[in-house]
Amino acid sequence: MNSISAYYPTILRNWIYPLAQKLRKRNFTKMMQDAQRIQYLEREQLRRIQFTKLKALLHHSYKTVPFYRDRYKQAGLKPDDIRSLDDLKLLPILHKDGIRNDHKRFLSEEPRTPVFKVSTSGSTGIPMEFHISQSAAAAANISRIRALEWWGIKLGDRELRFGGIGYPMGSGVKVFAKKHFISPVRYRIMNRRTLSAFDMSPQSMDEYWDFIQKYSPKYFFGYPSSFHIFAQYIREKGYDGKSLGLRCVVATGETLFDWQVQEIEAVFNCPVANEYGSVEVGVIAYGHPCGELHIMDDFIFFEVVKSNPNDEAGEIVVTHLENWGSPLIRYNVQDLAIPLDDPFPCPHGLGFKKIKRVIGRYHDLIRLPSGRIVHGTYFEGLMRNVAGVQQYQVIQKKPDLFEILVVIDEEFTADQEDFIREKINLHMEYAQVEIIRTQSISKEASGNLRYVISEVK
Repeated sequence: MNSISAYYPTILRNWIYPLAQKLRKRNFTKMMQDAQRIQYLEREQLRRIQFTKLKALLHHSYKTVPFYRDRYKQAGLKPDDIRSLDDLKLLPILHKDGIRNDHKRFLSEEPRTPVFKVSTSGSTGIPMEFHISQSAAAAANISRIRALEWWGIKLGDRELRFGGIGYPMGSGVKVFAKKHFISPVRYRIMNRRTLSAFDMSPQSMDEYWDFIQKYSPKYFFGYPSSFHIFAQYIREKGYDGKSLGLRCVVATGETLFDWQVQEIEAVFNCPVANEYGSVEVGVIAYGHPCGELHIMDDFIFFEVVKSNPNDEAGEIVVTHLENWGSPLIRYNVQDLAIPLDDPFPCPHGLGFKKIKRVIGRYHDLIRLPSGRIVHGTYFEGLMRNVAGVQQYQVIQKKPDLFEILVVIDEEFTADQEDFIREKINLHMEYAQVEIIRTQSISKEASGNLRYVISEVK
């Protein structure tokens, strides 16, 4: 490693990144300093901070956000009726459909910081548009940076991601520019490289191995299923994964299973950290070396809502305490969790609450006739760019046969069907595609809708 490479993480951490955040109207430096201090407060002190933030958010929402102004009135409530964190249960739970039907009614008339629009198909396979304030985006970044420090990783350390690259689903100048210019430049500035989780063929994984050895990252970040496949491949080929000297593998975007952790840790000789969050909310909880998932209590108020008190798991409902530009109050993220009612503080001194386990998040892997493996999130990017699709589910019936259920509106035409077939044929080895229009798609027993199912074993 040359001298510039050795000093670059420090330059990025202390100069480049704070300046970039300031240009985006994010008060990063102050928020980061507060976050470093707050994480070690006692739990009751954290609850008081949460309630102070919550009260301010409720008053702001009642005054400036049309959706919540109407919702309070319908519930016969005013912000002052919420006198404790437990009283928040008096407000109805917000579901994705509430945002999807009219996301503009969630925009504050007096946002503290600018907002930007985000769209995602989400883990339920239903496209949705919403807004995030710059302060909420900063909170998400700070949560991740702080949590990575628990594992000995600092902002600017070399990162290798397995992610969704190489398959731009849209068209036009913006897509071309993002793929070939914007994203590569941003990755390099952040001291990050990304390999495609959509192509886990033996040939590709051999190329990945060669690249990773030369790049020498400090940690991996991405889908646990991709890392598990890669770890298996490294072991079967007899390569020395321990020689990479990884500090950590960060698993995100899916349920992390114990058998995946065992394989990854054995091959790479480093711990696996679990990051749990959503696009709408950002980082919600993070695995800690103590062995527990810690909730980001300074930015998130977290609830597990059970349909039956005797159930072990319940639905995750969150309130983002920093998104004043487009508030999400008691928002159901459509995942399930098992709470951990542990009165004892973290042995490392953190005051954050804990989750025993997050369940109900799983993307099936696509196995093609050649043996190539494609991550199921490929279809998120594809269906997000198909006009008129309200909901979808992809079922791989055979290695070369896909059945796609779609709930559509008037914007969906034969051209959209051709677009879907063209993209799948291009990247799925000319598989046969059957598109079935339907009025509804059945959900799992858990209440979640699996948007990718592979029947190929």
